[in-house]
Amino acid sequence: MNAKMIDMTKEQAPYLGTIEMEDGKILRIVRQDTFVETTGQDDVLNVQGHYVIPGMIDTHSHILMGSVQTPFPSCDSYDSIEALVVSIRARLSEITLTPNGWLKIVGYTAEQFTEQRHPTRHDLDQISRDIPILLEHASFHAVVLNTAGLERVGIGLTDDDPPQAFYTRDVSGALTGHICDFYSIPSAKRHSPQLAPESIASALAQGVASYLRAGVTELSELNVGGLYGKSEVDGVCHFLATPQKIRSRWTLQADTLNAYPAYRTTTHDDWALRFRQHSKGMATANGVKFFADGTMNLRTAALSSAYADGRQAPNPVLSSDEMYRQFVDFQQRGFHLITHAIGDVAIQRTLEAYIATARYRTANRVCRNRIEHLHTVTPTQLQLMSKYDVGGSFFTNQISVTGDLLRTTLLGAERAQQVFPTATARACGVCYTLHADAPVTPIAPLHLMHHACERRTSAGVQLGASECLSRYDALAAVTCDAAALNGVPGDQGVIRPGALADFVCLSDNPLDLDVSLLDIDVLQTIVAGKVVYTLQGDVL
Repeated sequence: MNAKMIDMTKEQAPYLGTIEMEDGKILRIVRQDTFVETTGQDDVLNVQGHYVIPGMIDTHSHILMGSVQTPFPSCDSYDSIEALVVSIRARLSEITLTPNGWLKIVGYTAEQFTEQRHPTRHDLDQISRDIPILLEHASFHAVVLNTAGLERVGIGLTDDDPPQAFYTRDVSGALTGHICDFYSIPSAKRHSPQLAPESIASALAQGVASYLRAGVTELSELNVGGLYGKSEVDGVCHFLATPQKIRSRWTLQADTLNAYPAYRTTTHDDWALRFRQHSKGMATANGVKFFADGTMNLRTAALSSAYADGRQAPNPVLSSDEMYRQFVDFQQRGFHLITHAIGDVAIQRTLEAYIATARYRTANRVCRNRIEHLHTVTPTQLQLMSKYDVGGSFFTNQISVTGDLLRTTLLGAERAQQVFPTATARACGVCYTLHADAPVTPIAPLHLMHHACERRTSAGVQLGASECLSRYDALAAVTCDAAALNGVPGDQGVIRPGALADFVCLSDNPLDLDVSLLDIDVLQTIVAGKVVYTLQGDVL
């Protein structure tokens, strides 16, 4: 009651009203002319004139990656490889290894070290030659293994690169231990560091809090099995069997489904039923995830021309034939396809495979095939996405985080002006969302909106002023458009009779240009008609 509503059914000014709910859904909306007193009414939530919007929908994050990192030593405090090695070696006897005997260290970047390079197996061998060690890059798209770690996963020092990963070699041709897209290697999936499903479930329960504080009422984990394979899948099921405060969608990694014989013939309906039953209807399956290329910062994104610093861009990690084969297989099993593609070459190959395999899509599937990140998507590619109803999601936070690198060493000034063309995508009629790729950047939809509207680097340089979104379009991308991308338009992401009773109460109007989106507080988060977070009381 006494809510200034932004209902996202159409672009209009906020209006004062009351939302009546029943069984977790909106029953009716009653407009108010004035504020109403609610003293003594226990079944009424008086939001006292604050702004209420539909629950914000996360369509691409990694709660698994963000939640399960806390047990491991972090690289945050080290400014050199030498300091990292000395410190971890001195504390080795105090550090708990994974259940299958690995030492895992997380969160490094080459840029943080005075040596200005990636560590090697020789560096990690100074910590231990007997314990397998995995040092994980902050992007999750690269690792460094010591010699024992390479042996544990069955990688020889002179092995050829596998189809979906990139090995770094020394001048003699031997592996340095630095591997891009390591988690796509089947043997890595089965023999790399594992966690007990119970500990994964516990970590997920803790991780949900950050989503609720940010006003997210539904999260999407876009890489189930990406780090810990089958134990990760089992951990999700353990978590979903506990009381759920948030809705969730779980996208299975194709490499995980391919790595385990028991998963190779499963259908999308099998997983959807499994997740729904565990969660009592609060969770479902969300397609299958592929990787067409790597990352911009590691220079493994498949671009049509060289990087600005002169390094040559690699080819996509999946060949056209392999992409076609897997897309046919998974679509015949009822999965919709979600493909990571950053470079324009990877985007083009993915689009061509989507178009070529469209006849294998199951008739009852409601979700679009999608392309994720879309750093360098071209106007022609956006037109194809619209024509063939391919959805997408833009990682616009990267403009703030890595925009200055994009315009200098990665893409150069001219190409950097064309990244994440969100306004062009809207003009082309592409259904898309904005995502934080958490934990790569924090889960904070209001900050996503800010960066999509402002498009400024950390140094204050604006990239692609013509691609700035309006406040309404940015809010749509995390509410009603996100629901449409998930195949549930009208059921979520809007405030209307019959929709799910998921809302966020905000301190200020997110459509008011005089208010910074970065200064707006999430006062309350409501899921299925129940308050699950308040600013004063935190997660309930």
